[in-house]
Amino acid sequence: MPDLGHFSQRVARPGGKCLRYKSTKRIPRHHLEYPGNALAEFARVLRSGGRLVFLEPDLSLLSRFIYGLFHHESLRLGEEINWETKDKTKEQAVRYYAAQGNAYRVFLKNEDRRWRESWNALEIKRFSGWRYFASGGFSGPNLCPGFLQPVLVAADHLGRYFPSVFSARLLVVLERK
Repeated sequence: MPDLGHFSQRVARPGGKCLRYKSTKRIPRHHLEYPGNALAEFARVLRSGGRLVFLEPDLSLLSRFIYGLFHHESLRLGEEINWETKDKTKEQAVRYYAAQGNAYRVFLKNEDRRWRESWNALEIKRFSGWRYFASGGFSGPNLCPGFLQPVLVAADHLGRYFPSVFSARLLVVLERK
């Protein structure tokens, strides 16, 4: 399996044969410096009707504040999204990249629509994130004692009615055209 964070290699599958491709690695889209290259490779591997599912940071009013102040990775809201590169030396360069706001910008704000050339959006859904934030996310320490979990569950339940304010996660389900 290639390092999908940099997507420097092709997936070891024949083109257009897979309806489902399950990776044993978590593929954080916000770590893809050239998301167009990665989506093109997934489009190559999946046959028409194949699906790509990912869960990314969302930038609601609350999460923009929390990610911006407390998370070590940049939102990169004011920067151009580098959709793709034809320069294989750049594509193969192994360096750390993160843009917490890219999925929000591409799939909710429609700042870059090139993904629509090969994909249909089956679902783009925002999820409240009090429990996610309190858990420390994927890499931080748990910030919430267990006895407060019911309060956070209730907050998440209420937050689903106001996703533009309380959402922290963005579910994106794409189908290969």
